[in-house]
Amino acid sequence: MIYGIASFPVILSVSRTNSIVPRRDVDKIFILNLQDTIIVDIPLATGMMAIAKVKKGQTGIELDEVSELFDTALEAMQMRGKASLGDKTVLDVIAAVRDASKNQADGQTMLNCINQAINDTMKLFQNRQSQIGRARIFGEKSIGLDDPGMLAFKRMFESMQT
Repeated sequence: MIYGIASFPVILSVSRTNSIVPRRDVDKIFILNLQDTIIVDIPLATGMMAIAKVKKGQTGIELDEVSELFDTALEAMQMRGKASLGDKTVLDVIAAVRDASKNQADGQTMLNCINQAINDTMKLFQNRQSQIGRARIFGEKSIGLDDPGMLAFKRMFESMQT
């Protein structure tokens, strides 16, 4: 398990109930494991911090906010990093998740749509060469392989489904 980045998609894990992150300030949840997250993935840590700033002092996240929060994270990740959409990075999965979570009124439906978006995006990019991040050093050898950031996000999402 990749401990630390699990707090980033907390908005997904509780969306089944249509009431997200009770009993705690949301911004603290996104920051709790940040020191571990930075070791794993700087862009995800940047995204978590951006969400924490938006949700500071609030105790919940509504379903209609999820897409907007992923957009906030995506923008912050793009500003900090050098990657762009289409570079075969976690950004591509975050963008797909953002789009899949738009206009969802039911938590389980949202989770299903997000899961499908993750799988479709990973399949789409698997036969492309990594353009940025650590995987880029493998050049053409990265073709046919999943991007590590995408895979980490997928595994994190799957761990919340149990």
